[in-house]
Amino acid sequence: MSGNIAGLASYNGTGTQGTAVVDSPEREGEIMSIIWNKNDTTRQLITGTALREITPGGIVSNTLNNTVTTFTIGNDIDVIGEMFLYFSANNKHDQLEPSTNFLFNLISKVEVLIGSQVWQTLSPSQLMTSVQMSMEAPIYFSVFNETTIGTSRYFNGVIPLLGMFTNTLSPANSNFTDQRNNGYLMAAASNQDMHIKVYWADGKGVYGNPADRLYDDTVNIEGCTMYCKQSTISNFEREQIRSMVLPKRVMMTQTVSQTIAINTATDISHTFNVNCDPLNIFASALAISLNKYNLSNLLGTNTKSSGCTVELFLNGSSYSGRISGEFLSWYGGHILNNLIGNDDIIIFPLANSINGSGVPLNRFDSIRVVIKIQSATFNFSSDRTDTLSVVAIGESTILYSGGAASLNKF
Repeated sequence: MSGNIAGLASYNGTGTQGTAVVDSPEREGEIMSIIWNKNDTTRQLITGTALREITPGGIVSNTLNNTVTTFTIGNDIDVIGEMFLYFSANNKHDQLEPSTNFLFNLISKVEVLIGSQVWQTLSPSQLMTSVQMSMEAPIYFSVFNETTIGTSRYFNGVIPLLGMFTNTLSPANSNFTDQRNNGYLMAAASNQDMHIKVYWADGKGVYGNPADRLYDDTVNIEGCTMYCKQSTISNFEREQIRSMVLPKRVMMTQTVSQTIAINTATDISHTFNVNCDPLNIFASALAISLNKYNLSNLLGTNTKSSGCTVELFLNGSSYSGRISGEFLSWYGGHILNNLIGNDDIIIFPLANSINGSGVPLNRFDSIRVVIKIQSATFNFSSDRTDTLSVVAIGESTILYSGGAASLNKF
């Protein structure tokens, strides 16, 4: 019997197979064809989408280190989607290697303003986490066109400005009826401009000699521009949303950080207690990472460490007990059906999927993440400090009304 007819030949309408499939309709509208279904019959309001370059405003210096670059997006766009920062840079020593997450550490922070109000401040850890949660390609693919001239290395790079309310999260390889545009509806808030302020870091501490983990070289940022997705909707839809009071759920991330000491002493137990009280979104997951060094220093992947455990406390009660950090780094993303695991980031799931039924963090007065390392020997020549970040990934609600928008609730 040919394999493609085995299921048909053995069909008798009973058992589990009988609850899932039928060979002919019994009542109108109760079945769906795999060949011709809602993806062939459902129609959507027409939308056109393209990339658009947003050039920086004001006087742009030849060296952007320790400066602020402002991009203004006018109200001639109906829907604003994902944004990508495209820049050129160089460092003076071609033999040095980049530190973990170096690309994101070229930025101190990114502010997103609607009108004159700051809606969101994105830290390097938020940008890195959002890329890893949203894109399958390794983040170092965002560096390209590397050229060495003399002892200097020149390169271009892209930093995706993800993790904010303009992002669209859709199932991978989704069909027509699964499409979801989660962009910012400028068409419903035409009285307000959007401003993106990029605060560049000094460029120090992101390149160096990996042998002793000293990253003391400087990267010089020479120029930048920004690209964003823009969508145009039909006149009918534009007039409809302008006449409505429209609450819309959007992606949102928040972060808390603290400086930690990584000691070189042998068999030292480390406990990091992170105060996460400022987090207040409807969260699907928490992402834990180090800013400069690889997270494997906590997991024990590249050291003699026995690994760490992670525990979340909400109002003093443990959410799910202690869980192996190594397990969460490789399988936390799989639990959310979203991410290929690696030892750069620990994913602590709070839902069955990203944007699933998560935890409203604003309902809890006390939120703590406790990371415990059982024992460790770190392969550093001297003690180190780094920034430990916890990023909440989830949703918030934008309220569009009367030509303006406001963050209505978390």
